[in-house]
Amino acid sequence: MGMRLLLKLFLVLVAQIKLYAETKPTQISIDPLVAFYLTASDTDRTKHSLRAATKNHPMASKPLFLALRSTAWPPGLVPIYQVDDPSSGEAYLARRLTHAKENVVEPLCFALPIPSEVEACRVNGRWELEATHQDGALEFLYMDWAQLSGNLFGRMDPDTDYRFAWLTGGSYGGKNLQIQINYIDTDYLLTGTLAAGSFQGKWSRVDGLDGGDWTGRPVGAATSAWPLGPLAYLVTVKDHGKSPRWELRVTPKEPDHALCRVWLPPKPE
Repeated sequence: MGMRLLLKLFLVLVAQIKLYAETKPTQISIDPLVAFYLTASDTDRTKHSLRAATKNHPMASKPLFLALRSTAWPPGLVPIYQVDDPSSGEAYLARRLTHAKENVVEPLCFALPIPSEVEACRVNGRWELEATHQDGALEFLYMDWAQLSGNLFGRMDPDTDYRFAWLTGGSYGGKNLQIQINYIDTDYLLTGTLAAGSFQGKWSRVDGLDGGDWTGRPVGAATSAWPLGPLAYLVTVKDHGKSPRWELRVTPKEPDHALCRVWLPPKPE
């Protein structure tokens, strides 16, 4: 009976490894820099929002800035969300959403972190995780992470059953990471340390019924691979009576309330 159980576990493990090898993404598919335009609302011309140009919906006006779009979160970049304010109807930009909406809302774009956050944002992006259970079984999964002021947020792989899991909390600082996850009414805790570009750590069910080691590796190219070119700060405007509620600033000094850095469109010849 013991040999049969071991054989069954072995066959399950082989099937998992084969499926993982066949579906494992080795790179993140990212479009070239996309132009974003400031457009007025169809119902209220005093209110504005950002819209990306597409092949089917080109824009006639001059683009405001360029940024990247991707379904998987690219390494080292910061997600930027466009959110509608329910009280005013205006759109504003944010580095993160209210709790757990990352699972169902895609970022408007991805941009470069401000200089003071480059090191902390090395945790940003999609990570490939390999975890061991108490019985020796292996688990393979992906997570998208980003940090803001030491708080870690993100989502599980939206293309698998883990899309029903929620990152309920997290932190990253001094190369140390901690994440709380809820999946099918069960709470989990991951802790790890970044060394030589990869994470190593421990995970556990909060009720103590399972746990083990895990490792994490970034998926995609290094931050240094992103396009070069003139950059500008995308800055939040705190005057709520003004629309739009952001502006571009080209300055050598990092401004207050800067969200990120975006690429400037090429000057017309």
